[in-house]
Amino acid sequence: MFEPMALIVILALTAAFLLSLTFVPALKAIPPKGLVRNRL
Repeated sequence: MFEPMALIVILALTAAFLLSLTFVPALKAIPPKGLVRNRL
């Protein structure tokens, strides 16, 4: 009864781990426009 739910939880955790390694640094590399001002 719990095997399909455990499989889905494991897949969701691995997907979140892979996204945190790839997608989040790619978003941080792109500077948000209009929010960052150059302070010299």
